[in-house]
Amino acid sequence: MSSPRTNLEREKRRHIGPLIGTAVVTIFAVLLIIYWLFEEVQESDPAAPIGEQDMPVSPLPPDTTSPAQATEPGQQTAPIAPQPQPQGTPGAP
Repeated sequence: MSSPRTNLEREKRRHIGPLIGTAVVTIFAVLLIIYWLFEEVQESDPAAPIGEQDMPVSPLPPDTTSPAQATEPGQQTAPIAPQPQPQGTPGAP
């Protein structure tokens, strides 16, 4: 339902203050966000020069405890025999 008596000039005068306030707050918020972004960029670590970048590191070291053996599917491998220990060492039976 609309008001039966409207005066557009009076309504413009009543709303000009809140509209200007909303515009000022919006501009302030945008400027504050831009300032914050520039501060974050300045505080970040600089990128390493192209020639000095670290090489990616594998998360797991290579398996050097077992010898590399190529086997074909269906081929069985012999178990690895224990190494003989020299006599006179502690822990030898």
